[in-house]
Amino acid sequence: MNTQATILTILLAACAGAAVWLGIALVTGEPANWGNPSYVNYGLPVCALLCAALGFLEPEHPWAWGLVMMVSQGMLLALTVPQGQHALLLTGLGTMALLAVPTVAAAYAGKGMRALVAAD
Repeated sequence: MNTQATILTILLAACAGAAVWLGIALVTGEPANWGNPSYVNYGLPVCALLCAALGFLEPEHPWAWGLVMMVSQGMLLALTVPQGQHALLLTGLGTMALLAVPTVAAAYAGKGMRALVAAD
């Protein structure tokens, strides 16, 4: 286990998740963009592709890459929730937990691709 590579991959996943979240928020003008079709249509697939790439590059802990990416977005959600809408925060965090499933699956797919490439 390469600790430096793991820490670097965690940082990359967190920063990439935050960048996707903030990018969609900037484009749409909505801070809580998990309910926005742009996030589902563009942001989530970008997150999945990034997690697949991270799983390919660092196959040691693929479950962590998708989870860290969604946790970083959940943290941004908690920090940017509009005044008076804190009651919806729990729903948003639950949604982020559900959205971690496809990103974790994509990271495992990336790990599988690496195994296929290494077998050749």
